[in-house]
Amino acid sequence: MMALAADSERAAWVLALASELAAAQDFNDFHAALGEFVERVAPASGWSLLLRDADRDSFRVQRSSTGAADTVELGPELEVFWAGGPEPEPGALATLGGTRRSVAFAARLEYQGDPYGLFLVHSNDLASGLGDETRRILAAASRIVAARYVTIDLYQQAAGQARESAERLLCVRRLGTELSGGLVVEELVPKIVYAATEVTKAPVGTVVLKKGDRFETLTEFGIPFQVVADLRMAGGEKLLVDHVLESGETILVRDPASDGRVDFSRVTSHQVENLLAVPLATDQRKLGVLLVANSASRPLFPHEELGLVDNVAGVASQAIENAMVHEEGAQLRLAHKIQSSLLPATPPSFLGFDLAGWSQACDETGGDYYDFVVVDEDRLGVMVGDVSGHGLGAALYMMTARALLRSFLTTVPGIDAVLARTNNMLAKDMGSDQFMTCFLGLFDQKERKLLFTSAGHDAPFLYRQAEDRFLDLDSTGFPLGLMEDAEFPLGPAVDLASGDVLALGTDGIWEAMNPGDEEYGRERLCEVLRANAGQGAAQIVEAIRCGVLEFCAGRQQRDDWTLCVLKVK
Repeated sequence: MMALAADSERAAWVLALASELAAAQDFNDFHAALGEFVERVAPASGWSLLLRDADRDSFRVQRSSTGAADTVELGPELEVFWAGGPEPEPGALATLGGTRRSVAFAARLEYQGDPYGLFLVHSNDLASGLGDETRRILAAASRIVAARYVTIDLYQQAAGQARESAERLLCVRRLGTELSGGLVVEELVPKIVYAATEVTKAPVGTVVLKKGDRFETLTEFGIPFQVVADLRMAGGEKLLVDHVLESGETILVRDPASDGRVDFSRVTSHQVENLLAVPLATDQRKLGVLLVANSASRPLFPHEELGLVDNVAGVASQAIENAMVHEEGAQLRLAHKIQSSLLPATPPSFLGFDLAGWSQACDETGGDYYDFVVVDEDRLGVMVGDVSGHGLGAALYMMTARALLRSFLTTVPGIDAVLARTNNMLAKDMGSDQFMTCFLGLFDQKERKLLFTSAGHDAPFLYRQAEDRFLDLDSTGFPLGLMEDAEFPLGPAVDLASGDVLALGTDGIWEAMNPGDEEYGRERLCEVLRANAGQGAAQIVEAIRCGVLEFCAGRQQRDDWTLCVLKVK
């Protein structure tokens, strides 16, 4: 949940910067917006934009919040970074206007894959440097800065040129403004295709987005998806769009008859006279491909148009990713609401037992599950499960398993048969990379016995308070969903006595880590359980919850936490 909030805040900051830079009329507005952004993201830090001179032998200060003059000397670490080496460690030095400045973050500004300058952030507190989240935000912002700087530069250079060139530049500028507030991918794509065809004067275009292991088009502006599917790389069956997205390479075909890279032989319904395919990607995701084609009246794409299409692709990629983050967040919030409603709001009142439970996902949604089901007036079913992974996919798997277990528990005789039936259904319908561990217990209040079966789940904690000892209830079968027709035999029946406490949990609790990379462990949980065994079930759950949180000391966890406790009265 914390990770999702951080991602949403990061997307909002970068989206705001994109909007502010898109609205900048000139470099004064551009520098003002960039300065405000750096102050917001990295307080008490200065910044500089350095441009490489045409002779490629020196840099000059384009603008710096430090007020530095034009002369620049890069330290050794920054020279290595400019030449393609790793990002310098915090504390690297640059001499700006005769004053030595420390560098906490550096990014290359690129145009058409060719670096033309550096974006530097100077920090006054290099003891700790900038945090990882701050550096990720600055890295995302630097790509927008690079694209937008070139756009403004080109726009100012073209001010005195022909109206057609000016209109193309304005089209890119308008696109940045239009996309900056968009949060729905389906609404962004037509604007992107329109801008790309306007810039290139190509009559047709499309955006193809990668969805899992397949591509799909959200708008077909003269290029049907069948044409996209028919365009293959020469010498094989690989799709052109697959190659462009995987390699990050822009493919320009000016003459299909003589260009040997792309096989056009399958494209029979449309005459493709020339083609431009540009990858849409960010550092976080490979999104898809922008295609424009069939520029019959202007058979070549001039160099200036290629640069503008790159700008369109850069702005479009960031906007699409921001919209996807927003849409995924909305989906996760909805899934969380549904998932939370499926967990017991309050434990059932069942004679002879005191019940309590708690679950906390490490993401907005999780794959952990617990439930209490009254089978009849004498028997109570208790289930705890843990789906592999976490997030939306695990949550959906958990919801399916919950529905099956609740249905079979009240209709299928024998809890071993309940798990067997559930396993067969999951194995048929779920992916091969997913499975679920599960403990299923059946309490009989008349017989004061516990029957149980376990599908690969970690052993629960059964504490006999009268004897001050713990009993082991080992797993009896494989996890659910791995293979059909698996068996889940019953474990030995357990006689229950007043004061006995059964704690069922998922491994996220005892594998929880503190800032020193130490696990909470099963022994600590046993100590807390023993110390609080005289309390009610809700008090025992709360004592364990507080103990785990105190142990973790705020460290973000990698797995979900689930615990339910049954105390025999």
